[in-house]
Amino acid sequence: AVEDAARFRETAKAALGARDRFVLINFSRGTMSDDDQGGGHFSPLAAYHEETDSFLVMDVARYKYPPFWVDADLLWRAMATTDTVSERHRGYIVIDAPRAH
Repeated sequence: AVEDAARFRETAKAALGARDRFVLINFSRGTMSDDDQGGGHFSPLAAYHEETDSFLVMDVARYKYPPFWVDADLLWRAMATTDTVSERHRGYIVIDAPRAH
């Protein structure tokens, strides 16, 4: 839904602006490109660019895929797909870094 995409955008932007928070996404590669038939994939987000409304994905498969910018709405659609193994929706998670004691 549109409100879910907007909530993701705001949540991710806030987390990326925090020093001790990280955003991990689970997305469908096939949704991102007609060229790639790949399935689900996990990667961290690194930045948000307001003017283009896009996120920088730091692909963990660097040997094959360099970091890339993706439109926020396209990223949302790629996360709003269903994993074929678990039959559950993909999505994102915000992680807080452990604090030193």
